[in-house]
Amino acid sequence: MTKTLSYACFIALVCSSVIMMGMGSTGKKDQVIAGPQAAVDQARKAGMPVFLDAGSDHCIPCKQMVPVLKELESKYDGRVKVMFVNVEEHKSYARGLGVVMIPTQILFDGHGKEVGRHVGFMSLEDCETFISVVLK
Repeated sequence: MTKTLSYACFIALVCSSVIMMGMGSTGKKDQVIAGPQAAVDQARKAGMPVFLDAGSDHCIPCKQMVPVLKELESKYDGRVKVMFVNVEEHKSYARGLGVVMIPTQILFDGHGKEVGRHVGFMSLEDCETFISVVLK
């Protein structure tokens, strides 16, 4: 009887863990985190630094980053991968990066190692100074 109860508890624990891991998922977009990860991996394989901005479409400072990101993309094309990750669409990926507030900018060197992090709006000039660390 004790063995049967132990097995039943173990199965219940495993099932509840599986259910809990799925909670908070917003569906297919959250499950397919290969998009941003694949872009970072591709840049890393090319030896290219990555400037990643994690934010959302509903956050005012995040919206203020849009023209800055466009300017950075234009200015650093072919030298730095500039990308935006919507934390609402890619919750698991953002959590894995340790993003707790938005916007968060993360700078990776050409080997994929994080070399800088900033939380909040960044001006174009501040972003350029931030990026200069990996372009020496």
